[in-house]
Amino acid sequence: MTTDQSTHPLGPDAPTEDHVGLAFGALAFSLVFGLGLNAIVALVVRTLQSRAAPAGGLELGAPPAVVLLAGTFLACFAAAIAAWLIMTPIRNAYRQGMLAMVAFFGSFVVSMVTMPVDRLLGRGGLIGLAAVAMVAALLVGRRIGRAPS
Repeated sequence: MTTDQSTHPLGPDAPTEDHVGLAFGALAFSLVFGLGLNAIVALVVRTLQSRAAPAGGLELGAPPAVVLLAGTFLACFAAAIAAWLIMTPIRNAYRQGMLAMVAFFGSFVVSMVTMPVDRLLGRGGLIGLAAVAMVAALLVGRRIGRAPS
């Protein structure tokens, strides 16, 4: 969308393009993408736990703990990278970085839905959640790709 610079308060310094829609699209994509990846991480953790003997205490070096900690971080980081890459048309590293940070922490918060899904529906529910989130990410990504630049 273009702006009329003659009536804009900034005059000739007014931006010529509006990237708010792109920012919301990037955030939506990164949140559902991060949710899907974190659902896959939870599925891997539950699978590892089902094959091992019950732990007697907290074991941070155990494979399920390592997968949970590293996988959650990497899934949120992937969501942040996705937001950064989608926002490249704005050519503003500060805004890209700020939205990437919001996407990182937002995908972590949204991924908390995996806990009740796991408790209520088990590993099948996590598979379904991952599938739904990835389809939603695909649909949002296609919509972003069709948006006028």
